[in-house]
Amino acid sequence: ADTDGDGIIDDIDNCIDVANPGQEDADNDGIGDACDDDADNDGITDDVDNCVNTANPNQEDADNDGIGDACDDDADNDGITDDVDNCVNTANPNQEDADNDGIGDACDDDADNDGITDDVDNCVNTANPNQEDADNDGIGDACDDDADNDGITDDVDNCVNTENPNQED
Repeated sequence: ADTDGDGIIDDIDNCIDVANPGQEDADNDGIGDACDDDADNDGITDDVDNCVNTANPNQEDADNDGIGDACDDDADNDGITDDVDNCVNTANPNQEDADNDGIGDACDDDADNDGITDDVDNCVNTANPNQEDADNDGIGDACDDDADNDGITDDVDNCVNTENPNQED
């Protein structure tokens, strides 16, 4: 007998009452996909599963886009697929990476790669591993364009390391 008329006899049909001529069974549980209410066999029925064909039993969805993390090819929903995204879990749509270390600026806690985390680095985008700051203005010497803090930028200052706001010789 072939109850569902799909050309597969009932004795070997994995969906006796629903046509499933290709006998697809993604989760290999012996129940054909056409009649399996949990195609990925993760315990979540397909009508409410956020990853119908990929097991995601806890229904994680970090970016709240309705696509479960286990099957979401853009976990941070920034338009860059995870296989090429330099910040998989943090949106970084323009893929900025100032220090070219392969970790996007949006998720890199050391943007200049000098070993000092950005939250305490006095030159976030310029390497200054020893945190030198000769004029104690909180801006590291490596990125301070006025090393003596006299209001004259170093490129035109006649005494770069000595305060001389009137530029007297």
